[in-house]
Amino acid sequence: GSTALRFVSADVTDKAQLVPAFRNVDCVIHTAALIELGLYPDVVRMNDVNILGTQNVIDACRECRVPNLIFTSTSELGRCYKPVEGFTEADIDATEGSGKGEVDLLNGYATSKRLAERSVLDANCSSIGGDNNNSRPLCTLIIRPVGIYGEGDLKFIPTFIRAGKRFFGLMPHLGSPDAQIQRVYVGNVAWAHVCAMRCLLDPSMRQQISGQAYLVTDDTPLNSNFQFVRPFLRAHGVRLLGVSVPLVLVFVFWWLLELLAMAISP
Repeated sequence: GSTALRFVSADVTDKAQLVPAFRNVDCVIHTAALIELGLYPDVVRMNDVNILGTQNVIDACRECRVPNLIFTSTSELGRCYKPVEGFTEADIDATEGSGKGEVDLLNGYATSKRLAERSVLDANCSSIGGDNNNSRPLCTLIIRPVGIYGEGDLKFIPTFIRAGKRFFGLMPHLGSPDAQIQRVYVGNVAWAHVCAMRCLLDPSMRQQISGQAYLVTDDTPLNSNFQFVRPFLRAHGVRLLGVSVPLVLVFVFWWLLELLAMAISP
């Protein structure tokens, strides 16, 4: 009731559009990103939004003397060829440039977020101006959610539903049913950002947590993707079959499909 909200439409690839929205602000939460996971991702546009856009956000924070910045990244930075369990922020950070864990940064999206993360971390504790008596640093923090589900989802659960409807309301389990993955509810991801902001605004905690990256999960049970989406499929009239298609067959099929797409594409 008493909170005044102001909506500003802006393009993160144009810093001049960001500056008016950043004036008189205590903390910026930067969640804008382009996720391209298709066969032919628009890498140029994705890099413009995810890398250049993040740098513009950082520069706008400095220009408008915003003291706190929270950047929404992704747990995709820890995706590996081999199964992993109990991966931590330190494990993800250790993989950069070392080859540890055979990290597979998929389709350029995770790579763009990795480079954006570097810019955010490099900006931590940098000066945002002011006179000698009023100079203060820009403190930055990174949130890495695992796979998100919930309201507004356009890419995860709806993809399963569309695929099931295309295959006459039936869907087999692709890959090993023993492969499990952690998911997190979008509301809890939002709450993690609020908690991070509160800590950055607390002078007693600000320096302790700035310059850090934090994985975000919740108590959503570990499960395979297909078992996880089963109730959503059922609600849309799609039945998950009890048969599992081995991963090698799935991989060969997708590989042949990719060759076909490349052969007939302009």
